[in-house]
Amino acid sequence: MNTETPSSRPALRHLVVRGLAGGLIAGGIAALSFGSVAGAQTIAGFNSNQPVNYAADRIELQDRQNRVVLSGDVQIRQGDLQLTAARTTVAYSDAGSLRIQRIDATGGVTVTRGNERASGNAAVYDFNRRVIV
Repeated sequence: MNTETPSSRPALRHLVVRGLAGGLIAGGIAALSFGSVAGAQTIAGFNSNQPVNYAADRIELQDRQNRVVLSGDVQIRQGDLQLTAARTTVAYSDAGSLRIQRIDATGGVTVTRGNERASGNAAVYDFNRRVIV
């Protein structure tokens, strides 16, 4: 039974997105790699306990589908690591606690850290396999 009311929805949306954005970065960013699969480099020495800052023009919680859609100038930053895209869909499981399964980013995707940079039209981050393509 969904007991959410219209007045509680913005607060819930904020909590879920904040938790998912934190999980996006802290949940496995050390496994993120830059470049092609053949020449992949892992992000060594990254502190995933740093605070996470994020912004998007629109945030849509699709709780029945267990996903959050961030769209319009999506920016996620933790320390010196930044991900930008036009749209990001975060799929999660909700078995007692939120756990990110997959992140799909589209539209001018860029991941930067220091002088390292990876960019493309789309990126998929599979948390179960701990890879980004």
